[in-house]
Amino acid sequence: MSNFKIYIFLIITPFFISSCAYQPLRAISVDKNVLLAAEDGYLFLALATDIGISSVEIDGPKRIEIINFNKFEKRNYFLGVVPKGQYKISKINLWGNRFYLLDNEDLPFSFTVKPETINYVGEVRLKRLDSDASIELINRSSLALEYLDEKFPELLLNRSIKYEGPGNDSFFNAIADNRKKILLKKEVVK
Repeated sequence: MSNFKIYIFLIITPFFISSCAYQPLRAISVDKNVLLAAEDGYLFLALATDIGISSVEIDGPKRIEIINFNKFEKRNYFLGVVPKGQYKISKINLWGNRFYLLDNEDLPFSFTVKPETINYVGEVRLKRLDSDASIELINRSSLALEYLDEKFPELLLNRSIKYEGPGNDSFFNAIADNRKKILLKKEVVK
């Protein structure tokens, strides 16, 4: 190979490798109504487990990895900004170099992120069963709303929240108008 080809190969290879890697999802920790790019939305999910999890890998328009779990909490919530589109939870990495691949098409681990919306996709529940584990994605909208109301009231006041996990749920739609009235009354009282 000529020196020029080797040079081009060495320049291009790191870009190719990094584009295939999962990018850590930065969780939002401050309650602000951040202006998003027109193509971005909020990804909001919960993880409930009795097994030590080190990360969750999600495939979609942007390959993301959720890290920094509090292994002492039974339920962890994550709220982050991602590009709109179809996503699928593809792998759950456990402590000790073990993992669960979620490649079965029958499992409902796919979801949609819509722009400028808080997209609640459900609660990933992973439980130890003797030498195996069970995993499911369930809708816990009321608990998710309690969490957002406690940790992110300003964001919740200024953004709509939709359930985008498997199945249909009109819980967030049913309470949206009443929530805004109640939150606005709270602000007036302060």
